[in-house]
Amino acid sequence: MISDAAPRDDSGNCLRDIVTQAVCDYLNRSLRPDAGLIRRLLIYERTARHAGLERQTIQVIESGLRLLCDRQNAIAAPKQFQPGSIEGPQ
Repeated sequence: MISDAAPRDDSGNCLRDIVTQAVCDYLNRSLRPDAGLIRRLLIYERTARHAGLERQTIQVIESGLRLLCDRQNAIAAPKQFQPGSIEGPQ
């Protein structure tokens, strides 16, 4: 007997691969944040949660969003992210 978890695992694996490839392609080629990709990842995350996909799938999507948003913040305020500019607590 095949369990209901098998199709969900396949969907999760496929979605993780799609998200990983899209984020890696963006990070390797683009300097500017892509609002369309960020919106898509937010939709993927919501859909994955509603579909009950594995926590690992949701973590991959969240990591992709974090990477994209970190880059967006770095571009918006580059002085905050220059090496040697971070000082410890005083």
